[in-house]
Amino acid sequence: MASFVSVTLGAPAAALGLIEGIFEGLAGAGRFVGGALADDPARRRAVAVGGYTATAVLSGLIGTTTSVAQAGVLRGAAWAARGLRVPARNALLADVVASHADGRAYGFERTMDNLGVIGGPLLALVLVSAVGVRTAILASIIPGLLAAVAIVYAIR
Repeated sequence: MASFVSVTLGAPAAALGLIEGIFEGLAGAGRFVGGALADDPARRRAVAVGGYTATAVLSGLIGTTTSVAQAGVLRGAAWAARGLRVPARNALLADVVASHADGRAYGFERTMDNLGVIGGPLLALVLVSAVGVRTAILASIIPGLLAAVAIVYAIR
């Protein structure tokens, strides 16, 4: 996002800082709202699937933007959706894992998340060099949608 906003869209560093600050705030607000939604067992799955889907689509659409404002709005909305999904995902995990395996389940979830934090940018480097930055950003929709499909398939 940083190089896309500053190099591709030509925005100053201050604009990037403003966008990052706003989306962190929106993610926190999303977690607050998501926590209340996750308290309802009937909504957990839908909130998690919707959050993963919205995050993927909104983040991927950043690749189509032509202005810093558009990128900022999409990024902010994506991070709000990301914040919204976290409590629901955690509650679903607690629902489907036996209590004696909670530590392993949450440890595995965090390990896979950190693996994505490492592997995602490496894959992005390859994609950007192969297909360009905008197409690589659009392709980022795929892993998020796969996560949503995994929730639909794995959690009944």
